[in-house]
Amino acid sequence: MNPSSLSPDEVALERFRSGEWYCDTKTGTIYRKVTGALVDGYRIIGASRRDGTRKKAGVMVHRAVWIAANNRLPPAGMQIDHLDGN
Repeated sequence: MNPSSLSPDEVALERFRSGEWYCDTKTGTIYRKVTGALVDGYRIIGASRRDGTRKKAGVMVHRAVWIAANNRLPPAGMQIDHLDGN
């Protein structure tokens, strides 16, 4: 698959599977392997695509946590709620 055509969810899945990111699914905190904590809450993680174009994918943290916990992409159209129900 062309890396520049990856969706933000696919970029997140790639990062978790490669070990570059890891997630504490109980707290919803996502960490970058090298530098420590990324972000938490309702934020967006910026991830550069690996195709040399320097394009970024904005991955919503709550979706990235779901991807980490399930090691797969969410089904099309699935709405992922936050722990607080929002």
